Amino acid sequence: MVVEYQLQVRSAFFTIFGDYIRKDNGMITMPELIKLLGALEFSEEAVKAAIFRMRHQQIVLSKRQDGVTYYSLSDEGIEKMDEGLRRTFREVDTINWDGWWRVLVYSIPEKNRQLRDQLRKELAWHGFGQLTPGTWITPYNLFDPIKRVIKTYQMEHFIQMFESRHIGPGSNQSLVEQAWEMDSINLKYTEFINKYEPRYLAFLQEKEQWDDHRTFAERVNLVHEYRMFLHIDPELPIELLHVNWVGEEARHLFRKYYGVLTAGAVSFYKHVRKR
Repeated sequence: MVVEYQLQVRSAFFTIFGDYIRKDNGMITMPELIKLLGALEFSEEAVKAAIFRMRHQQIVLSKRQDGVTYYSLSDEGIEKMDEGLRRTFREVDTINWDGWWRVLVYSIPEKNRQLRDQLRKELAWHGFGQLTPGTWITPYNLFDPIKRVIKTYQMEHFIQMFESRHIGPGSNQSLVEQAWEMDSINLKYTEFINKYEPRYLAFLQEKEQWDDHRTFAERVNLVHEYRMFLHIDPELPIELLHVNWVGEEARHLFRKYYGVLTAGAVSFYKHVRKR
């Protein structure tokens, strides 16, 4: 339970950092963080513990300036943050596909299982799907960020990458079904819509009754829940999706609700930072 709670604090921190602090000056003090995360009912002790752990992992950096300690993300954290922001707030409804599959094949010995696990996490984050235990695919050219991961962890001898066209015997859709759990992802999008569409409509009717604190918490939770799709949805081209796909409907709902919550949420953030 403690580990899960700490992960919740960490995830909320990343949501707030990406949606507010990153767009501000990229630095924040501990008292400000405690107030912002406190709006989500996280305790002061939990916030301090999460930041301490992320500093130890060199995800978060700290520096003294004018007698005040400020916290910021490391370069690696910022890189992933910016990639997450780009995907979260994607404006294009559909992504064109050139018909080519990018294939990554690895054979990593059991004694290097930590490297293997790290590679799997990175591949899944960037949208690759696992076709077989050592073979991952994507319809997009995502090799550049993976090459950086390979170089960082010195995995060059374990990995090969290819570009190819699928010639059967099954269809491209059969590859999708094998590499990704698209029905499960679609169900989660449906659950997101069922949860947030009534809340969006209710807010439009009741927004004058909402204070900035409540609006801030609602927008952080909205972004936090929508960000979860970055870890599971490969954002496939429309020709690889089945006809009942509701991912785009969920994305439009997210953008609409996010937009109407913005004024109150930003007002609360500025109040905490005294601007």
